[in-house]
Amino acid sequence: MQKLAIVLSFLLTGFISNAQFYKSFIPSPAFTDSLNAVVTDFKNNFKNIQGAPVNLLEDADVYRAVNSIPGAIESFVIRYHSVDDTSASFQAVVYDGEDYKEAEKVYKNLFKMMNKTRLKMEQFSTGFEGKIKNPEESSGFTISQLKATSSSATYKDFIAEVELINEMYNWKVRLNLHNKKADDLF
Repeated sequence: MQKLAIVLSFLLTGFISNAQFYKSFIPSPAFTDSLNAVVTDFKNNFKNIQGAPVNLLEDADVYRAVNSIPGAIESFVIRYHSVDDTSASFQAVVYDGEDYKEAEKVYKNLFKMMNKTRLKMEQFSTGFEGKIKNPEESSGFTISQLKATSSSATYKDFIAEVELINEMYNWKVRLNLHNKKADDLF
């Protein structure tokens, strides 16, 4: 009886630790659902998630985003004044602080979540694929790109960029979602 209890204890411990290990590599449903809402609205040029104007510049109009991803400090829809490409972009700031090690951790974690997330769109599913660029504190910036895996024509040039950037002794980690022509990728 005692041997059975020990064996069951080891099995239960192994099952729980494996579940926690596996869970740490899967984006949460809240992250997936929020990202799905933002990515789905790309087909509407992010008009449904566009909020109040923040800054109207000479080359771009910046608006608050009413939808974002969990943990974002602030999010924006950016509309550039371009004749060639009238698509808007989405940007979420997920870290803003002085600690490089923390910024690096957030950057790597956000990239992993983007790479593992699978989105269910109306008639198709998509995700993102790419290789992470390992950051170096001395470079001041690192950008890793992930391309949408969708076969939909709307998302043919759609990418996610995870950025780690030093701005005046402050580190920022941002997620950008936008179109980018194939010759500009990677």
